[in-house]
Amino acid sequence: AYVEVLKEILSTGFKANKFFKKTEFTYIQKKRAEEVLFNALEAIVSENGEQAVTAQKLLANFSEVVNSATALRFWNGLRIREEKVNTQTAQIILQEKE
Repeated sequence: AYVEVLKEILSTGFKANKFFKKTEFTYIQKKRAEEVLFNALEAIVSENGEQAVTAQKLLANFSEVVNSATALRFWNGLRIREEKVNTQTAQIILQEKE
């Protein structure tokens, strides 16, 4: 499933944050999301299809891909949203206890 998602993204212009957003990983799953992206890129390279060259280039620069400004902004935004939800949930629980 991840390979198909990645192929779709590669066909429209790859950005790591597009992949992370479509695969719906949470902030706490960031490392897992990066592993999944790496494995999906490897799978595309092994297929030797039309997107193999692009996937190979992304693998060669994988650290830069996952640490790009857009990817880091995505993860930071996700972290902040998750913290807001957790804070709101905690406030609701505290209010119910009063």
